[in-house]
Amino acid sequence: MTARKISRKTLKSVLKPRYDTSQHTLYVGEIVVKRVKQPSDAQVVVCMEFERLGWPRMIVNPLQASATSSRKHRQQNVVDNLNDNQQTKLIHFYSDGFGNIGWELIPQK
Repeated sequence: MTARKISRKTLKSVLKPRYDTSQHTLYVGEIVVKRVKQPSDAQVVVCMEFERLGWPRMIVNPLQASATSSRKHRQQNVVDNLNDNQQTKLIHFYSDGFGNIGWELIPQK
């Protein structure tokens, strides 16, 4: 029996992140990508919104402005923080410049 190759497009459509709210952990499949240390953190808000919507490729920024930061500034900070300190670098989060946050899988070598 020969192994069947799976196209990158198929792989991307099958593999989606998931966020476990009880463990504050972001996964791709069974692989731990990131553990969010601060459960009240904006990262949790964004991950929970993606999870609630079934991990579409992009969502409207769910963060509100705070007393010290604009909504746009908070968005950029959360994107940076989601990309930082990933245990396994599998997901890249990004801002599109129009108030949306997106994600994409990082191709593995």
